[in-house]
Amino acid sequence: LGRPKAGLFQTTVPFSQSPETYAVAFDREKGTVVWKSPAFGLPSYVSPMITTLAGVEQCVVLAASSKDNKIPSTCAGLNLADGSVLWKYEGWSCWIPIPNPTPLGNDKLFITAAYNAGSVAIQIVKGDKGLEAKELYKLDAKTAEGHIQQPIVYKDHIYMSSCSNERLSGLTCLDLDGKRLWNTKETNEP
Repeated sequence: LGRPKAGLFQTTVPFSQSPETYAVAFDREKGTVVWKSPAFGLPSYVSPMITTLAGVEQCVVLAASSKDNKIPSTCAGLNLADGSVLWKYEGWSCWIPIPNPTPLGNDKLFITAAYNAGSVAIQIVKGDKGLEAKELYKLDAKTAEGHIQQPIVYKDHIYMSSCSNERLSGLTCLDLDGKRLWNTKETNEP
């Protein structure tokens, strides 16, 4: 599996990021490898999460892009039985993503990060060839971007810290369709 990268043990789910694979499942009693996913993207600080999307329980991961975007960020759903890719989305990019994709209900995920990445919402749907990711909306970094803190969903609203190295916009509130309703500070200065 190669030597662990920085941040590997910050997650509560054991996984690996190497040139050969992105995620690895282990038997928790024996410690043996159960499966390895295909490789995609680059290592990130985002913890894998188990959730159900489009009726399928899966492991959702978010890989980083290269700084020049030649290697795209990849958000993917992995089959819990064998690690195969159920769906993937590469229409948004960040070279250091930290917050997990945030479930919005109705098979939707909200993805955000700093470094001028902005935010995006996707929905996982059943298509002719299995599950696929459908982009719902994209927000530029000035509208909404989260650096470290996990966005939360409460009563059909997304609340997030829009403070990053690039700007200090304070707490931001979005509706589930991506419309910014308010933020506590209007500035684009760090």
